[in-house]
Amino acid sequence: MSRTRALGLLLIASLPALAQESRGTILGRVTDSTGAVIPNAEVRAINVATQAPAAARTNESGNYAIPYLIPGAYTLTVEAAGFKKYQREGIQVRVNDTLDVNIEMTVGDVSERVEVSAAAPLLETTTSSLGQVVDKRRVTELPIQAGNAFELVLLAPGVTNATNLRLRKAAFNNAPSQITTDGNPQYSNEFTIDGVTNTFSSGTQPRVAFSPPQTAISEFKVQTTSFDASLGHTPGSVINVSTASGTNEIHGELHHWLSNSALDAPDLFQNRARQKRPVYQDNRYGFSVGGPVWLPRLYDGRNKTFFFYA
Repeated sequence: MSRTRALGLLLIASLPALAQESRGTILGRVTDSTGAVIPNAEVRAINVATQAPAAARTNESGNYAIPYLIPGAYTLTVEAAGFKKYQREGIQVRVNDTLDVNIEMTVGDVSERVEVSAAAPLLETTTSSLGQVVDKRRVTELPIQAGNAFELVLLAPGVTNATNLRLRKAAFNNAPSQITTDGNPQYSNEFTIDGVTNTFSSGTQPRVAFSPPQTAISEFKVQTTSFDASLGHTPGSVINVSTASGTNEIHGELHHWLSNSALDAPDLFQNRARQKRPVYQDNRYGFSVGGPVWLPRLYDGRNKTFFFYA
């Protein structure tokens, strides 16, 4: 190997790994009713919305791990020779979750099936990092003054507003960045989108670089206590956004949000001083659409290839 190539590889290896993993992992151990481990069992996690599967096999210790799962609802199935097929529905994977799901198989024919549908919700217990997930329902249904989903970071425990109550519009990056977490100073937070850094540094004031449209966000996690080594880039919090994805069904929406002084009544102080209402107008409009990639007679992307635009 030449000296130049060796130097190049050394420089690449020395670069910091700045990506934060936004996808989740399901792991655990597969055993029989006596507690004996079952090696070489096939474990599959199927995304409910897309039906896209991710698979793994247990090792000699009965352990399995299915990483890189897009946040969403999953059905977990396990098949092994001499045992009934195991199926558990409603496993909710959140941003950066690592869920421990241990499975006990029942002796029988693989054509038979054991379904678990009323299990307690799973807790993320494999890491010491703490945070709050703001899910799709909150992002789309809660009233947001300026249409910027980053306003909802204030729902997380320990997060406070470090500026006044002015609009946190998506087109501007200063006000959405002015938050403090657990007593840390403002401008000490990190922002990512799907694990890729989304932080714009202006001198000593790191700020969010881009605020995605409200409908383009699947969910995001405000990790206020990031003990995990992959999150150790900042003393403040890490706001990790997972973008929306298409599913097997075509969905779309069109919206127009209007704020106009002509629709408002004067307040008490304006009436008392006989002042006119201040004139202001604010129009916010857009659309989003997603679904499977489908080209007539050429390609059917259901269960494997999807698109989303907002």
